[in-house]
Amino acid sequence: MDNEKTKNRLSDDIDVVNIGQYFEKSVVVAELKNRSEIRIREILIYSLLILFIVSTVATFVLIYLKAFAAIHLSDGIIYALIGASIAEIVSIIILPVKYLFPLNK
Repeated sequence: MDNEKTKNRLSDDIDVVNIGQYFEKSVVVAELKNRSEIRIREILIYSLLILFIVSTVATFVLIYLKAFAAIHLSDGIIYALIGASIAEIVSIIILPVKYLFPLNK
């Protein structure tokens, strides 16, 4: 008799509509999480791009000022700035390509 009561109680508790709503909510939550992760990545990429542009422009301004003797910097500093700019350009190209086209090993 207890088994029949338990079966009836369980069948009353389970509702197909509620299960559908639960899965629908989980899909919506997953989609919102996906969108927020994409938005965070966009913000990070744009921030890094702006930082890269500012750094490159500052390097070119310093080289320009050095060329017209407006400031006095040693050649070693200018070479270091040029080397750092080249390294930034290479990394700004390689990292997104590696992310978009990963090597399958």
